[in-house]
Amino acid sequence: MYLTARTLLNYRVLQPKRTYVTTTKTPAINRVAMDSAANRLLNSHSTERYFIEYGGFRSNHLAHGVVALHRLGATEERIREFADHYSRRLEKPTGKTDVEAPIMSRQESAGYIGTESEYYRLVKFYGSLLDDLSSPDDLIKQEAPRLVKGMSGALLHGIIQLGYGQSIGNSRVVLEGLAYLHYSNIPINLSDEVMSAPLLRGEYNLLPEFEKLRINPEVHKVFRSVDSSVTDPEFYWPADNLRRNLQILLSTTEFVTVLLEAVNVVSFPYNSDSPVLEIACLLSDLITDTATHLYNTSAHINDFVLLHTVTAAWSFGQILRTITDLKQINLMVRSFLISLVAMYFAEGAPQPTRDAVLPAEVLQSKTWSEIRELAISDPSHDVHTIKLVQVCWDRFNNGGSPELYKSAALNATLYNPNNFYFHMRQDLPIEENN
Repeated sequence: MYLTARTLLNYRVLQPKRTYVTTTKTPAINRVAMDSAANRLLNSHSTERYFIEYGGFRSNHLAHGVVALHRLGATEERIREFADHYSRRLEKPTGKTDVEAPIMSRQESAGYIGTESEYYRLVKFYGSLLDDLSSPDDLIKQEAPRLVKGMSGALLHGIIQLGYGQSIGNSRVVLEGLAYLHYSNIPINLSDEVMSAPLLRGEYNLLPEFEKLRINPEVHKVFRSVDSSVTDPEFYWPADNLRRNLQILLSTTEFVTVLLEAVNVVSFPYNSDSPVLEIACLLSDLITDTATHLYNTSAHINDFVLLHTVTAAWSFGQILRTITDLKQINLMVRSFLISLVAMYFAEGAPQPTRDAVLPAEVLQSKTWSEIRELAISDPSHDVHTIKLVQVCWDRFNNGGSPELYKSAALNATLYNPNNFYFHMRQDLPIEENN
């Protein structure tokens, strides 16, 4: 069944009177001290030991998995087991680092934006900036707005690394995230003035605008112009080279212009007189809710790329909460929304044919404790399942729609062919809508 934004069951994000004053930078119970087991593992398994990429282009997710397991309440033994298992696929930084190289200047670092080179010197550069500041959050506040227009590089993994580092207060992972954002940057060719203009205020309408964009003939035209193989009227673009697709789209002026026009008519129910942190929290939550809705409704059950955008949206939200300048927040939100839409289209823009919320009997078939245990104890150690369930658990505990997020968590644990428990789905009382 096709589901529009108006029929989303109990989608709390659409309720105009919602307040966000209790939402903090990150849930207080999980912003842990630096002597925690999770932080010790992050430091011992950092990119100093394993490079940020492996296999030519794949991104290192080790830090994300460690933080996600910690936030789900996994034991130290289980987190270490995951780190040891995951690290087997990673690569040593042999030949990629020069410990004797001098620290870059700001001017020199600008020459390495998006060049996919000198990663370790960039880590050192951001480390030198941190030395002059009081906290990693201050460094994020200072540097993230300079880099976010290019966050689509490496499929948003720089922003994910940065967000997970911020959420646990780990300086090393924050430095790695900033360096990876710098290293992989694919900048959106729009001026800061255009990107930082005030966001519209009003009833939240991102989902309907998303659907308008999906069927926009101008987008069809761009797809045909950049790749002659795109002939399907639904313009499904096989995502066998997602990074290539994304780079082509974001370097196409016509496509970026269409995206900007779409983003500029999206309105948000915020009060411009509210504290900046409250506005940042509201925008962060709305974006994560929207990404989760797209993931749940996709014709491709448990679509990997859309799952990825959910964890990216949550990570982006952790970063946005550190920003205190409203114009920078505007710029960052526009940048993320353009990146989110570009990712969606680079994946082939799957149709939203499924309900955002699973049937009541399915939602009641597993408790949250059981869902968390499925993610934590999965013998396949699937890091994407772990992260998705962690985001859902986080949003469930911080004002997100219980039905929406429990549905997403069940999709990830019981409908994931990479997950050990996938075959259990045969026992679920649910009809798949294809």
